[in-house]
Amino acid sequence: MSGIGPGHALAATRSSVALIGRPQTRVPWVAVTDPGCARRHNEDRFQVDDTHGVFALADGMGGHHAGEVASEIAVRTVVQAVGALQEAGLSSDDALDRAVRAAHAGIIDFAQARPDCLGMGTTLVAAAIDFDRLTVAHVGDSRAYRWRAGVLDRLTADHSIGQQMLDTGRLTPAEVGRLPARGILTRALGVAGEALRADLAVLDWRAGDLLLLCSDGLTDPLDDAAIGRVFARARRSLPMLAQELIAAALAAGCADNVTVLLAGGSGAGFGAH
Repeated sequence: MSGIGPGHALAATRSSVALIGRPQTRVPWVAVTDPGCARRHNEDRFQVDDTHGVFALADGMGGHHAGEVASEIAVRTVVQAVGALQEAGLSSDDALDRAVRAAHAGIIDFAQARPDCLGMGTTLVAAAIDFDRLTVAHVGDSRAYRWRAGVLDRLTADHSIGQQMLDTGRLTPAEVGRLPARGILTRALGVAGEALRADLAVLDWRAGDLLLLCSDGLTDPLDDAAIGRVFARARRSLPMLAQELIAAALAAGCADNVTVLLAGGSGAGFGAH
């Protein structure tokens, strides 16, 4: 139940854990993770590579063995691989694609060698910020958002039964919200026998943009409009914004682990402290 990555601890409430990037970090960042209102165990993990501007967040599959092991393998593998592949000359999108595949294979190999871990899996959302370009890769229902000039844009589409119902037009968003099976994943890392494919997006990145990576512990109790309202009223501090997002999810009765990772924002006055 700890964040993974360079940084130093911040004061945090309950049993939440918060980390913040070092002052010399090229892209300011902060992350907070909390077990939520109903769980004592936290299967969310995150990791950051300050040098290469790579960020990853994963949510171990609830109800499966060793979900926290799968999520840790995912974030460690992706962050380490992307930096190495970038240094070898690969573009961020190629590097992220290869890194996600490596994480998927690593989880399967680990589980096959340890019977108590068979069936474990995880979501993953990862991003690379390279000056004027943002590259995002994701599998599952952990999400990426970009806050720009007062507008929050969702950058990912969930790989879930609920999203499928929305895409086909069979149900309205309100009806999907009442669907018990809406959170069942249609794609995840660690599912043996599947040729995993991550969704990739390459977008522009401007001074003042702010990236949010989050697990579904935030997006289940809060819709996009509610998340946007937290951004709009937040004080100009990444740590305070992260804590306010977590607090909003908990106040809305978040039953799952909840993790938020924020990066960027300095051009718009969001400080790291």
